[in-house]
Amino acid sequence: MNPRLPDIVLQVRGTRCRCKCFPYVFKSRWELKWAHFLEYQKQKGLIRGWDHEVKGFMDQRSRTKLKRMAKYHPKVYIRVVKRKDIQHIGKTLGLQIPGWENCP
Repeated sequence: MNPRLPDIVLQVRGTRCRCKCFPYVFKSRWELKWAHFLEYQKQKGLIRGWDHEVKGFMDQRSRTKLKRMAKYHPKVYIRVVKRKDIQHIGKTLGLQIPGWENCP
């Protein structure tokens, strides 16, 4: 053990919700806002649960991954969330979604 280093080194990179409604660190503000939206839908009874992946940058490698996912797992629903989707939700439902305004 190196005496110069502490026993545990934790470095967290990402976005954390200011209202602390999620114990997670999200990779982006989009992920955090989408999580608030899905949690809002869950509380309203519109969905049972959620397990989503938010794509920030769509390149050829990402497109290939999505095509393979659709090919090998056809029963899994894939929805690509874009910037305009997040912006639209913010304009129409932002004030109704708890924690939306606390997102950085």
